[in-house]
Amino acid sequence: MIKADGGGGSEVKDQKGVRSVIQQVGRAVRKPVVKGQMDVDVGAENIVKIYDFYDNVCDDLRRHSYNRLMTYSMEPEFVVKEMEYDSSKS
Repeated sequence: MIKADGGGGSEVKDQKGVRSVIQQVGRAVRKPVVKGQMDVDVGAENIVKIYDFYDNVCDDLRRHSYNRLMTYSMEPEFVVKEMEYDSSKS
C-alpha cells in the first residue's frame, strides 16, 4: 500500500486522524478469504508493505506525516523502518 495523502490529524491524540490511518492499514492487512468459501483463512499469514511519504513541504504536512509515523509506531505488530530518499539516484 502506498500512502501519499493527508491524514494523521493535527495531533496524534486526534482520534479522527488516527482512526483514518488505522482503518486504511487494517483494510490492507485483512486475512484473505478461502477460495470458493465466504470464510477467512485464519491460518494464512498476511504481510503488507506500506510506503508512507513524509512530507516536509509545509508545517501542516510535516506535522501530519509525523503523526502518522507515531500512529504506526504505537501498533506493536507493525515494523516501522524509516528510509532516506537519495535524490542523486533520480
